Amino acid sequence: MPEQEPQYFKEFRKHIDKRFDEQDKFIVKVVENAVDELAVITLKNFDRVDASIWKINDRLDGMDGQLRKVEHDIARIDKNIEKIEGHIGRYEVRTQKIERVVFA
Repeated sequence: MPEQEPQYFKEFRKHIDKRFDEQDKFIVKVVENAVDELAVITLKNFDRVDASIWKINDRLDGMDGQLRKVEHDIARIDKNIEKIEGHIGRYEVRTQKIERVVFA
């Protein structure tokens, strides 16, 4: 006939099982709270990153506008250079005509 466990040992086992259950619940609660806190921190960081991206995007939009203005200015300058070159060409022709008359 197998020996039966003494009553005090049964009580001790119940007590230990109850303590382990309490500790398990406590650990689960602590871990859940830590995960929640990390989720909030992560969300805040994502919000900051998102705000930074929007700021960068706004700056890039402003730079894009400035680049378009510079491109427009360059095109206008190119047209003016062409006009100046045309005038220089006409003056060279006139100068050559004057040289022919003077040195002929």
